[in-house]
Amino acid sequence: MPELVNGNPSPKSHIKTLMRIGYDLNSAVADIIDNSISAEASEIAVACPPDSSEPYILISDNGIGMNEGELIENMRIGCKDPSLERDLKDLGRFGSGMKTASFSQARKLTVISKKKGSNICAAYWDIDEIEETDTWCLKKLNTNEIKDIPQLSNNPISKNGTLLIWEKIPKFFIKDHVSLEKEIASNMVDLAKYISLHFHKFMQGPNKVSISVQNRELKPLDPFLKGQPGSQDGPSEPIRTKKGKVTVNTHILPHPKRISKSLIDEHGGIDEIYKNQGLYIYRANRLIIAGGWMGISNTNILGNLARVEINIPASLDDEWSTDVKKSSMQLPPKVKTVLKRLGKVPVEGSKKEHNYSGNKQIANQYWDIIEDEVKKTVKYHIYLDNNELKSFTEELTKDKKIALKKYLQNLCINLPYYHIFQKHAADPKAIEQNEIDLDTFIKARKELDKIWNT
Repeated sequence: MPELVNGNPSPKSHIKTLMRIGYDLNSAVADIIDNSISAEASEIAVACPPDSSEPYILISDNGIGMNEGELIENMRIGCKDPSLERDLKDLGRFGSGMKTASFSQARKLTVISKKKGSNICAAYWDIDEIEETDTWCLKKLNTNEIKDIPQLSNNPISKNGTLLIWEKIPKFFIKDHVSLEKEIASNMVDLAKYISLHFHKFMQGPNKVSISVQNRELKPLDPFLKGQPGSQDGPSEPIRTKKGKVTVNTHILPHPKRISKSLIDEHGGIDEIYKNQGLYIYRANRLIIAGGWMGISNTNILGNLARVEINIPASLDDEWSTDVKKSSMQLPPKVKTVLKRLGKVPVEGSKKEHNYSGNKQIANQYWDIIEDEVKKTVKYHIYLDNNELKSFTEELTKDKKIALKKYLQNLCINLPYYHIFQKHAADPKAIEQNEIDLDTFIKARKELDKIWNT
């Protein structure tokens, strides 16, 4: 008979692989929040005290918590079979998210938990110890050791809930205290925006979950701007499969000129809104894919207001090839066919929204827009039949009329349209033509007088 050989990987080597699965700080914290929501938490808090000499991150919730046996089982690597049928509210995937997400950011993970009717319990993984001993040396803490955890003194678990502590965080190995504070602040701001977007459906409604970062409760960030003036909902369509129903909804954002500056700022600016056209895929209400067309359409500058919302249950993970980080997916062929058809609707609607806004600006008596459908060109000329201009030129001599005509021609030729396009793309509200500086106008008139008198 063949000889049985122990093929278990070396813990020292295996842990290095787990540390490099590909999480960033945002996706790692999001994976922990998934567990909190699955544990029926109504309050979740993330904090990284900036004044600590050895920075750590706390993630706490008031969910159902774990007893000691459940905690030890959940601290194991890959403790769940991903092919098993999951509860509709279960945001987990492989059962390894808490560990792999934590190991990607911190070299020490401590988990403290309490379930109603059970004593508080805690255990930790320390990568330094794993590498030193080359063993899976999970450490369970007794009651006295739990009381001595410094981070628990300001974050007690009274009835039930779970507290994670990330320590020895490589990205915060910064000796200069001022630079460290800036790095922490920057990361927490980015994290807050990420959570506000990816968990926005959980942060609203009668059973909303309160999520805070650095003691500040976050507001949901709706990528479809529902309820805003000018926002449009397009056609919807269900797609039925053996393991669950997929729903597809189409949306068209309002033109940026209709959006308040404060809301634009909340979404990170016009550039951020424009570049995120495309598909928004939700798994059990948690946003996984935020923008991009995934091959069903091309990015189009006039289609930048188009959004397609796709909602799938966790039961379709295999069919959609959901990865361990829950940050990437693949479109099944049947769904891709439907999306190619439905995706055209918001793109065309986005083009119309832009064209409508542009047409409103064209209708004036000062500029003439000449479009050549054959050559596919457009010219911007000063409207010479303007009554004010005619009245003004009647009083000019022939030479001054020629000089004025030449000046107006040069004015058209030197229209700074590249700068206008750049500014409009970055921040359309920054262009303000309602008021003209009178001093500048008088100076320009004097320059024009010099031309006429030469």
